[in-house]
Amino acid sequence: MADDDEILLVSQVASEFAVTEQTVRAWLHSGKLKGRRVGKAYRILRSDVLAMLEAAPTGERGQHTGLWERDAPTLDAPDEGRRSGQKQVWPSGDTPSPPLIPAQQ
Repeated sequence: MADDDEILLVSQVASEFAVTEQTVRAWLHSGKLKGRRVGKAYRILRSDVLAMLEAAPTGERGQHTGLWERDAPTLDAPDEGRRSGQKQVWPSGDTPSPPLIPAQQ
């Protein structure tokens, strides 16, 4: 431990990252963040917080999960997912929609 390495509480780390204390505890339990248990509480070195930041993936959000890499589903087939015998609610083609308010004469 360096002489100037500050010891932080779970609440301090949570406020610095704008997350809940439970999120910080989850980081500790998963090993993402190192900390030491003192009684029933955790103590976290600032250098361990910085190490967690350096180890975090950089770039686009969700890069590590692949959420943004998938293409959105297309709606090519209008009858897809419709039960047999169901009528189409909206008219198909280029027919204009009926007016919502009757025209005044």
